[in-house]
Amino acid sequence: MTNYKKILSNIIESFLKDRYRNAKNKKVSYKEYCNLKDKQKQYSGDEDIIVTPVLLDILRILGYESSINIIQQVEKKGDKPDFRTIKTNLFILDAKSTNMDISSKGKNLKTPFNQITRYLISLKGYEYGILFNLVKFEFFKRVYSEDGSIKVELMNDKTLNLLRLNELYENDELETSKEYETFK
Repeated sequence: MTNYKKILSNIIESFLKDRYRNAKNKKVSYKEYCNLKDKQKQYSGDEDIIVTPVLLDILRILGYESSINIIQQVEKKGDKPDFRTIKTNLFILDAKSTNMDISSKGKNLKTPFNQITRYLISLKGYEYGILFNLVKFEFFKRVYSEDGSIKVELMNDKTLNLLRLNELYENDELETSKEYETFK
């Protein structure tokens, strides 16, 4: 039986690492950092410096390791996801800066929502797309229309707000929460 509380505990423990700094180079907590505006952070575009290292910790805790069962894009050139599973084609995953909106489709083709849609349509066989911005995970699913075309849907019921889970964990309120049920 999977011990979800232990897995979540390990994830939350990774949030405690000494990696979050404000614009004055003062150490702040995970929660404080997530609530800062870009200009209040040491690095405004924190995808590579903060978000991706946290995501790598989470992936390791969940049993995914770069070059073993997941491919990590090292070069940031081209239109490719940051991570994708090897062999299973289960999911593609893209990290975004902390303050980036990862839920809204918008009209701009470069929104994370539209970007994950392009990945799921162009990369054959992947069923799920995941966006991560340090605060939450958003899950997307490839769906086939009756005419055979592919569309991508945001799985609203699967949104995983890590900031909220962290708060529930700290207050020992996990067991009865909707967020914890979604995590499991």
